[in-house]
Amino acid sequence: MRQTLLFTATLTPEIEKLTQKTPEAGKLPPLLRKIEMSTSTPATLSQEYVFVPSHVREPYLYYLLHHPPCRPEPRQKSDAPPVYRKGPRSVPEEEPEPSLPLTIIFAARCETAELLSRMLTELGVENVSLHSLLPQSKRLDNLQTFRARRAPVLISTDVGSRGLDIPDVEMVVNWDVPAAWEDYVHRVGRTARKGKKGWAVSFVTERDVELIQAIEEKIGKQLTELELPESKVLEHLSAVTSAKRVASMALHDEHFGEQRERNKKKAQIAQGEERPTKRKKAKTSQ
Repeated sequence: MRQTLLFTATLTPEIEKLTQKTPEAGKLPPLLRKIEMSTSTPATLSQEYVFVPSHVREPYLYYLLHHPPCRPEPRQKSDAPPVYRKGPRSVPEEEPEPSLPLTIIFAARCETAELLSRMLTELGVENVSLHSLLPQSKRLDNLQTFRARRAPVLISTDVGSRGLDIPDVEMVVNWDVPAAWEDYVHRVGRTARKGKKGWAVSFVTERDVELIQAIEEKIGKQLTELELPESKVLEHLSAVTSAKRVASMALHDEHFGEQRERNKKKAQIAQGEERPTKRKKAKTSQ
């Protein structure tokens, strides 16, 4: 008798419905086995947070990538402020330029992930993105580029937090603190795999304090505060702000994400959730 086993990291209602199907004659009904979600995180994982106002996260992200906790600080030849190249990209030159750790940055929305990706590209940081608005072929290409270290940074939505096995990821950055502790565990689980050391850094804004406290309570561990030197971070503020503006304008010009919104509206109308409004014709006096 042939036996077929299917494994998934994401249990959807469609999969659960399979167990309710009437089996064919002579066959046994499908068996669904759920494995309890663990609240623990790897012992080799260092979990830290950066408390930062929401409107200045971008320069902190840029600084963190170049001065990660998982690498020793590079020697600086001088204490002079960074010099910015002339040209289309505002790239701060630091001496020496350290290699970036293999890093996954998690964002809550596709638009945010794409904006961060293009902003970092403007700043000279090699990266790829992973989200549902990309064609499947592009997603696979980007993953392969990241695996091969041709781009050391991957910006992803939670589509990349489950099922990916990339053993050499050194750092995970939570750009947005997830609302569910399960998502946090899945995200940080992309690093510190198979006994290796890993780092998880969460950007905590004034709106995220309760979320982080709930996560800490669930995983049974308090996150350590990572203090980044504000004066050094803000040296990059002008360049990062300029890069973000260029990236934002490009997305606006491309009407990025608008097709998905139109499809969503159509689906809602088809399901009767939303009716298109009809304008009433004004009566004209005879």
